[in-house]
Amino acid sequence: MTSPTNRKGNQALSAVVLGLSKRGYEVYLPFGDGTSTDLVVDIDTKLIRVQVKTARAKDGVIVFRCYSFSPNSPGRRQARTYVGKADLFAVCNQAIGKCYIVPVNDAPSFTMSLRLQPAENNQDIGIKWAKDYELETFDFPGFVRNITR
Repeated sequence: MTSPTNRKGNQALSAVVLGLSKRGYEVYLPFGDGTSTDLVVDIDTKLIRVQVKTARAKDGVIVFRCYSFSPNSPGRRQARTYVGKADLFAVCNQAIGKCYIVPVNDAPSFTMSLRLQPAENNQDIGIKWAKDYELETFDFPGFVRNITR
């Protein structure tokens, strides 16, 4: 039986694959568990590594982790970033039914927030707006032109 956490991850992965396919991109899934990315997408003949994340929504913001836990030694886990291992995060929130694309190099190393609605204090400086990262409108060709690895 699939755990609720795995089920959410599978649903997010399915939503991303569907969204990318609707935009006309070819999507490839790695074989087996333990790979550093969840999928690879072919954009203008360049293979882009994508890590899918589920996000929680609260108070007009969606939040997701920009790291994973890896075993370090028996009984210990170490947080690891995706820098150098993935090019993009695909972030999904099932409650609002949207997916977002965030370049790994633009994300902090711990957690990232994407704002869905204005803050109560009207703060606008340094805000990452969710609408700027929507999968349906993300500039994949522009991203590919600027990628360096």
